[in-house]
Amino acid sequence: MNEPEFGEIRKRLECITPERQRIAKIFKTYVEKAIDELGPGYMVDLQGDFFGTPIRITIEISATNGELP
Repeated sequence: MNEPEFGEIRKRLECITPERQRIAKIFKTYVEKAIDELGPGYMVDLQGDFFGTPIRITIEISATNGELP
C-alpha cells in the first residue's frame, strides 16, 4: 500500500469537521491525563481515525519492562 503524500494528508486534515475536531480534542485531553497517571513504567501507543464513520480510536498499553503487572 502506498503512503499518502503530504499534500493529500494536509487536504484531509483541513476537511475534518468542527465537531470531529471537538471530539478529538476532548479525547486527547483525557487520554493525556490517563497516560500521566500511569507513570513512566508504561508505553502507550494511540492511533485515531477521525475521517471515517464511526470514529475509531485504538490505544495499546505495554509495560516498559515487557510485562504488565
